[in-house]
Amino acid sequence: MIIGRKFALIRRMAAGGVGSVYEAQDLLVRRRVALKLLNPEYAHMPEVTRRFLREARASGAVSHPNLVTVLEMGRRQNGSYYIAQELVRGTCLRDHLAACGRLDAEHALDIMLPVMSALSAAHRRGVVHRDVKPDNIVVSTGPNGEMLPKLVDFGAAKVVKRRAAMPTQVGVLLGTPNYMAPEQVRGAHDVDSRCDVWSVAVVISELVSGRMLFTGSGDAPAVTYGQILHEAQERITAMLDDLPTDLGVVLAGALRPDRDDRYPTMSAFRRALIALDDSGVGTPKQTPVPGVSSESTERYLEPGPLEEHWSGGDDEGSEGPRSRRLAVDQQQPDSPELALSSGQTKGGEPTLEDQARAAEQALGRNALEQAIAAADDVLQDASDELRPRMWLVVAVGKLWLGMYAECEQAANNAMDAFEPQTTGWYVALGYAATARGTLGKGDELSELVEAIEEEPDEPNAARDVAACRLAIMMLRSGHREKAERLVALVQDSPLSDQHALVCAWRDVVYAELATHAGDVSVYLAHTEAATEHFTFAGDVRNACLQWHNYGNALMQLGAYERAEIVFREVLDLAEPMQLNLVPGALANLGFTLSRIGALDTAWQVESEALRRCGEQGNRRFEAVASIYLALILAMQRDLEAAVQLARAGVTLAATSPPTLAQAHAVLSAMLLLRDESTEALAEARKAMELLDRLGGVEEGEALIRLMLMSALAREGDTKAACEAAQEARDRLQLRADRIANPSWRRSFLSDVPEHARTLELAAQWLDDQRDSQPMGVAQIRNTLLGLGGPASPSERRAKSDQAHDTQPGIGEQEADED
Repeated sequence: MIIGRKFALIRRMAAGGVGSVYEAQDLLVRRRVALKLLNPEYAHMPEVTRRFLREARASGAVSHPNLVTVLEMGRRQNGSYYIAQELVRGTCLRDHLAACGRLDAEHALDIMLPVMSALSAAHRRGVVHRDVKPDNIVVSTGPNGEMLPKLVDFGAAKVVKRRAAMPTQVGVLLGTPNYMAPEQVRGAHDVDSRCDVWSVAVVISELVSGRMLFTGSGDAPAVTYGQILHEAQERITAMLDDLPTDLGVVLAGALRPDRDDRYPTMSAFRRALIALDDSGVGTPKQTPVPGVSSESTERYLEPGPLEEHWSGGDDEGSEGPRSRRLAVDQQQPDSPELALSSGQTKGGEPTLEDQARAAEQALGRNALEQAIAAADDVLQDASDELRPRMWLVVAVGKLWLGMYAECEQAANNAMDAFEPQTTGWYVALGYAATARGTLGKGDELSELVEAIEEEPDEPNAARDVAACRLAIMMLRSGHREKAERLVALVQDSPLSDQHALVCAWRDVVYAELATHAGDVSVYLAHTEAATEHFTFAGDVRNACLQWHNYGNALMQLGAYERAEIVFREVLDLAEPMQLNLVPGALANLGFTLSRIGALDTAWQVESEALRRCGEQGNRRFEAVASIYLALILAMQRDLEAAVQLARAGVTLAATSPPTLAQAHAVLSAMLLLRDESTEALAEARKAMELLDRLGGVEEGEALIRLMLMSALAREGDTKAACEAAQEARDRLQLRADRIANPSWRRSFLSDVPEHARTLELAAQWLDDQRDSQPMGVAQIRNTLLGLGGPASPSERRAKSDQAHDTQPGIGEQEADED
């Protein structure tokens, strides 16, 4: 999916209550970024939106090497916002601590002193973070291999009043309970930089001691709040037992319940730690130390105003490695990507379970080949418990790589290994259905329908998703009745409106139904909704697929220039991940290029699409690429090759009735171009029979009807030709009437060549009472490729540019007619 017309989502990195963070590719400057998206449902909630915007502005107000850089902020067409930030490759400090157990004092200060420098810079700009914790610190690697900690997530930040230059923001209870200062817990509205002083001290104590100072769980924040307000001194004193003496004294000065007794600024706290480090951190205490008086920290404090009033201060730039800094590769894996998923257990070799999790995590990162290889390794010695999980990893990876036969085999193996009606079993069934349907094994889908219709003991989202996958394949195989039964099953599910993935797949099915009904506007709407749901469910692969489908909808509406942009964006995203949709996107791009007159490029792209579809074994896509290439060759006047490809398309589409109907129509057109009207009429009638049986097709309905009209007229059956023209015009107008936006409606009727030609011939034959004169060879050729029709390519491009300002994009509301 493309955000802001330039950011292609790669994978979801994190998800929170109101938004998600994705790794994304900036398609304009060709760099990876971290993209934070506000969930659309919060777009019209003022308080949530203000907090989101405050985060961007707070982060953007401060420039420091140990802070993540905000690159830009923007608003999407659905009203929600996004923030593009520097992408930091590294390990979350929480995971770094878990891997190490506990850090020595020197290592802890190597991480936290640069973070404190960044906070000092923020405080001087009037920005208080309010949520300093290990989860918001990333340990990355600098350009020279040095450890480079970065502070992230200013989502709870507050801008404080500073010399009347910045407005005061009313605070709310924001932050993470375990790291909140007492004044935050009490809900004080005048929280200042000293709450960050407290939080940093809590983090340092946790790093060195290996345990949290305040231990209440996130599910019971009241317990944590009670510890902070009523047990702080007792807990701080106990914590000192685990810390070097001098370090404990300094931290105690930062952990005063009364903020007026703490270090007045982050710089003062930082200077105390630097002085401590320069003199050597003491050894751990052997006996408890009573509460430390305020006088014990006096020697570390220097008089000065609060930092939020400073106009200057210490010149604290980037903190490079200090003389005794530990080498980064001694504390974390060599590869930042493996920091969270290396599968290495603490103090030993990775177990099979560790390797299995690494395979699953690689799949989540869209490292498909790596995931498959890791799963294959586990399968050699896997237990009965691990085997089905790894078969499932292989099935998912193979599907997205376009290896459908291997996907089917792996999915079948997983189904055999999982207990029936469990989540894993349903997931495997869904992938088996997609693989079989894509391979043209429509007759083998019925047994899966019977299996999935068995009622489980309790609702299962995986069952609903599998039913949607199966329904789509049944529709494409021409089994509409069974598909509608599956749709009803999902609609009756209590999870239908609650689970993001179920909502997404439900919209995909609705979009598929709309295509068969010829309702492109409904298709567009459901594709948009599915894209959004997949995005916020973290399923970037399927979001990319639906963005491709959105481009297909634009193509059907005649917005070829916009469709070209979308298909190129899809390829920019899908090619690096080697997704199976690449050949299909190439096929659609080639056809789109032919419609805007770029025939040479179209031929090259379509030929490559046909080659890749053949390698992939996707007979439906191969059929589509064949008939698209036939159309392009016809325009280039290579009729012999065009007819051969059209016939190949008919053969390849044998198991996909909607595509087969389109293939018969294209073959009919090729035969008309060779003046073989009798065989052309036979092919047109075959296409029409399929259209009548299916009740509609995804693409090519107007072409089917247009070829029937012209073939009948060429054969001299005037009456039948006029009847076909009347039916074609009525059907076309019915489909157009379903499109609410007037700009889209005009584009649909005038910019799709076969639509414009249908209306033109119907007007001549029916309204003007002329004889039904068949289209000539030149008219047929021009109609098929969109050249010399209602507008030239340059004129259509100008019209599309003009319509671009009025046609709705993703998330935009459709305009009403005046």
